[in-house]
Amino acid sequence: MRNCFFVVVLLSAYGLYGQSADEVVRLSRDRIEADTVQSQSTMVLTAKNGSKTERTINQYSKDGPKGSRTIVEFLSPASVKGTRFLTVENGGGGEDRWIYLPELNRVRRIAAQEGARSFVGTDLSYDDISSADRDAEKDTHTILREETLNGKVCHVIESIPKDKSYQYSRIVRG
Repeated sequence: MRNCFFVVVLLSAYGLYGQSADEVVRLSRDRIEADTVQSQSTMVLTAKNGSKTERTINQYSKDGPKGSRTIVEFLSPASVKGTRFLTVENGGGGEDRWIYLPELNRVRRIAAQEGARSFVGTDLSYDDISSADRDAEKDTHTILREETLNGKVCHVIESIPKDKSYQYSRIVRG
């Protein structure tokens, strides 16, 4: 089973001192009280030789009565610009995923068995991207330590999936 490390800033500035790891994770996810969220991120890919490539992405998420929908859109560089990845939760607890490839002008469904494949030339898989907003109740959380990031005290939390068949044995967020 693989280990996965996602960077999610869990700030103590939100008044999270003295709370359990479950409360910290839940509060960090609930701090945005909206059913629609948009964010822009920069993904830095580092090759074995040390060279770096940046990819700028927009991510949009919307909660609905049957689950959430998330789309990731690549803005740069030109080689991936316009590529879009859509995840839709379906009523049965699973999800459907599609990718739009602009150079082919084609939408392709990502089958469940393809989930471990590389996501747009990165070390992340389609499953990694889909699980970034995993429900806090699906894991058991433990505070490992506190660290300082940009002058703010943050919690580093280990999450162990309750379902032992999950793709990762643990997730560490800091």
